[in-house]
Amino acid sequence: MQPRPGTPAPARPGPRHAPAKYGACRRGDDIFVGRSPFDDDTLGHLSYWKYVIAHEFGHLVSKLLIRHSTDGGYGASSSITGLFPMCVCDHVTSANPLHCFQSLEDIGSALTEGWAQFYAAKAFNYTGEGDCTFVYYKEYRTGPNPADPVLTPPVPLGCQTPLRLKKNYCDVAVPNEYDSDGGIEGDWMNFLWRAHEDSANGSTMDDLRTILASTFSDGDFIKTAELAPAASAHFGAGAKATHFSQSATNAGID
Repeated sequence: MQPRPGTPAPARPGPRHAPAKYGACRRGDDIFVGRSPFDDDTLGHLSYWKYVIAHEFGHLVSKLLIRHSTDGGYGASSSITGLFPMCVCDHVTSANPLHCFQSLEDIGSALTEGWAQFYAAKAFNYTGEGDCTFVYYKEYRTGPNPADPVLTPPVPLGCQTPLRLKKNYCDVAVPNEYDSDGGIEGDWMNFLWRAHEDSANGSTMDDLRTILASTFSDGDFIKTAELAPAASAHFGAGAKATHFSQSATNAGID
């Protein structure tokens, strides 16, 4: 219906920006991308990098299809003493340090971020080629010790070869009521990529959605011990279930 002559047009909503604290994030069904306090003249606006934007779309996809939770939020490793420096985010200065590729987190938070990193990697790599490069947009510590170099973004990381960060460096319990094993987003990205990319026995995106969603319900949280049984229930006995479970073992998340 056309407005009567002289009737002012309804005001259009103004642009919606990411909270300045983060720069880029997903809130509900919206993706916010904008400047953050961490932007500088050297790196520019990290929130506009293609891997960051694809990462936020990965969060939206997981929210709509898998519905997994971030448990109690981020920063679980900050309450644990005696960790190697690479298990926390003290080295991150160019972006928000709430979580990072190597930080030990609650299991739901590790899956949430690992899925988003996997989704970004999938957007810019071909499956079945035997390799994968994920370009990380925060600082990356190259080893467990304080003297080990810290790489500045952009940092190309392999997503095909298992890093096993938790098993090798951060293998301590994360006390919470859901799954005391905790997890690391880099390991989850690697697991999901390896489980998905195999042309013969890999899990499709719909397979991953079904298996992950079946390990918890609303008000509950994913438990790593339930992944292999969920894959067996979905695929039945055979090579696909074995490949899924072996990918979890190789990545060190089981």
